[in-house]
Amino acid sequence: MTLIGKWGASQGGKVPVINRGSVNKLRVIKWSDAEITAYIPQDLQPGKYKVGVYCKELSKGTTYSSNFLDFYIVPPGSKAADYRKTPHPKRQALQKISKYKKHGLFKGLSLEGVSEKDAFWYAIALGLGIYFLYSQIRERNNPYALPQTPKTDSKAFQDRRGSLMGEYYSIEAIDENRIAVIVPFTGTVKEPYESFNEEVLPPPSKIEKYIKALFALGATYVSIGTSSLGLVAEFPAEKIKNNKLVTSGAIFNLVSIKKALD
Repeated sequence: MTLIGKWGASQGGKVPVINRGSVNKLRVIKWSDAEITAYIPQDLQPGKYKVGVYCKELSKGTTYSSNFLDFYIVPPGSKAADYRKTPHPKRQALQKISKYKKHGLFKGLSLEGVSEKDAFWYAIALGLGIYFLYSQIRERNNPYALPQTPKTDSKAFQDRRGSLMGEYYSIEAIDENRIAVIVPFTGTVKEPYESFNEEVLPPPSKIEKYIKALFALGATYVSIGTSSLGLVAEFPAEKIKNNKLVTSGAIFNLVSIKKALD
């Protein structure tokens, strides 16, 4: 298997995997910045898998990852299509668009068994699909958008991300007892702040009200300018997991801190 992307010059602690309910590591035989070549474990059963790369060993705590793509393992004599859902008829028609002809776009944009009028609307649908794909790629390439964490347990807390007032944030499970709210920040903080339950340092006056609000919401740890992740507020899982008021309050105060620091 060859994985194409931007992987860094050396493997380091990165872990290529092929997952289906459990983690299965790929055996790397060649690593470069643009490609990873690896062997797939021989004992995997037929079915749909997810392939991607963890940025560090799972045993070392919170793990970021690449995007995960579908990968099908099929028994001899079968096709991957046997494991996929049957495509919608219009989607099948779009796959049959013929090459454009010299005497006009829509006259040449004919589909097998489809009128030119319908072909026009299929072309519109195709254009919208391309625009949607472009917007997704642009979002994934956003330098401030945090990588997605792979989801392996539907009952567990699902990491998520979004934006507020034009600023990106993510909410991530550190472990089963702790959840962190993170706002990316790459600037310099003149007065770095780090405190567990307000016991270490009084907050800088410029952001004091936001820090106090975070602890009032139940935060057990706040880091401003001391973490490579950005601005971080950590909460007990039971305090924030299903509490929209605490979640939205934590996001608002961290975003407000970033705007005060910019």
